[in-house]
Amino acid sequence: MYFMFACIIFNIKNHPQKIVNMEDPKCDILYEHMHYEKKTKLIRIAKEIYENINNNKINSWRCATIALRDKIKENLDFNEKGWHIIIGQKFGFFCTHEIYNALHFKLDHIEFLIFKHG
Repeated sequence: MYFMFACIIFNIKNHPQKIVNMEDPKCDILYEHMHYEKKTKLIRIAKEIYENINNNKINSWRCATIALRDKIKENLDFNEKGWHIIIGQKFGFFCTHEIYNALHFKLDHIEFLIFKHG
């Protein structure tokens, strides 16, 4: 049985939180509805992939975001299916997600919305 929770973010810039143990790149949590262990795992995965792509010097923004999305989704779908990932800059969102399975955070200038539904 799945529990669904609807969230609306009107102003995503209102109160970002900082992760304590995250060094470069700078990480701000803009919205979270997730347990601490899963949240830190997702951020660690995204950070590792982000740094790896940065080291490969991909010039195209589109190619870099597609590579980020695909590698993060591959990591998440390995254990559990139904994860959705949106990567971009300065966006708002409305989504229905399973309870305790949504995270919106920012690494440097790239925003990640990761949620599970279905």
